[in-house]
Amino acid sequence: MKHEAPIFVKVKFNLNNPKDKGHIKYIANRPGVEKIKLSSDAAHIQYAGNRPKSTGLFGPDVANPPIMDQAIRDLEAKISPLSWRLVISLKEEDARKLGYLGRHSWEDLTRRNMEHFTKAIGLQYEQINWVAAHHPEQGHPHVHVLAYPSGGAPNRRGQLSNIELKAFRRGVAHEIFGQYRTELNIEKTLARNSMIEATKEAIADLKYMEKVAELEMQAADPIGEKLSPKFSKEDLNELSIKLGSLASKMPSKGRVALAFMPEDVKQEARAIADMMLKKPQIKETIEQYEKATRELTRVYTLSKDKSDEAWGKAYNDIRDRIANQILREAGTINKQQQKTGRSIHKDTGQTISRSAYRGIFKALDRERLKVEAQAELAKLQEVRNVARKENIKKKLEMGMTEEEAYKQDEM
Repeated sequence: MKHEAPIFVKVKFNLNNPKDKGHIKYIANRPGVEKIKLSSDAAHIQYAGNRPKSTGLFGPDVANPPIMDQAIRDLEAKISPLSWRLVISLKEEDARKLGYLGRHSWEDLTRRNMEHFTKAIGLQYEQINWVAAHHPEQGHPHVHVLAYPSGGAPNRRGQLSNIELKAFRRGVAHEIFGQYRTELNIEKTLARNSMIEATKEAIADLKYMEKVAELEMQAADPIGEKLSPKFSKEDLNELSIKLGSLASKMPSKGRVALAFMPEDVKQEARAIADMMLKKPQIKETIEQYEKATRELTRVYTLSKDKSDEAWGKAYNDIRDRIANQILREAGTINKQQQKTGRSIHKDTGQTISRSAYRGIFKALDRERLKVEAQAELAKLQEVRNVARKENIKKKLEMGMTEEEAYKQDEM
């Protein structure tokens, strides 16, 4: 069994968000959502007179799925202002391979995943209320979950720490492959000596798939960013002056993007980006980014020229992304100067410069984390490919045909 597509896991938090009620209606009623027929007495009476009620929602209680109106009333009555919105998704091909084809399997998976969520955030399962809906969307079936603390839950902040989010992602990956793991454990128990080696290989495949899933999630949506470093007043004033100069040269109308700027403005924005990337506070992160980029390239080629080319392309890409952010900050200054007819105040310039440095550092650090995960994933897959080739070679030496060897390897 192969697993090539990432598991998508997203968690957002809200405080006193009036849109939560709308979110419940959205996840329950959007086109394609699977409906659950209620077996309550009220529903049965309505069925007798008309037709069964239905809802796209489900929750912790298998026997009593939530009704829309009641779910909204519960949400309005909640004590804590905090809520979380979760999305868990698989690519359709992987959902089919792993047995997540219908509503029941996704409901069961979601209930198990919510146990991992509450554990990751340090709460008991009964201290969380949640409602969810399965969306069997073509290409990427998924579930939406709206969760919030119950009345007796201890206070906690909404945003998950990196450790908490990693623990939850790991739990989701573990549960996604849970059905496959159960089958392997049964095979392991029943296996005779002739089957033990094959079962060991299958269990190794499972561990490999889980590790791949974790790395793919990290590459798609990295966590673990470092805190933004501090920059001196001299750094901020220097950037403020350069942003002011850039602002004075920018067109007064049109889209603020590098691709649409005159050539002299492009070059100046890129020069400012180069200056920022050379600051000592950013040096370590840019060096780590370069190291990860070269390691990723080294998986495919040992050519130094190719490595240099890959790093040059990566650097130019991040520099241009930073240049775009610089243009947006300069655009803000440009608008203020046009409105007031004078240069911005020194304190305002420092505030804009500080925001620019923080945003640029965050973008660079996220890119570093992505490439580090991609490099680790590529190395893991390369080791796997080498092992596969060796395994197929042994099968061919045992007398199998090439077709038989590859077919057995893909099982």
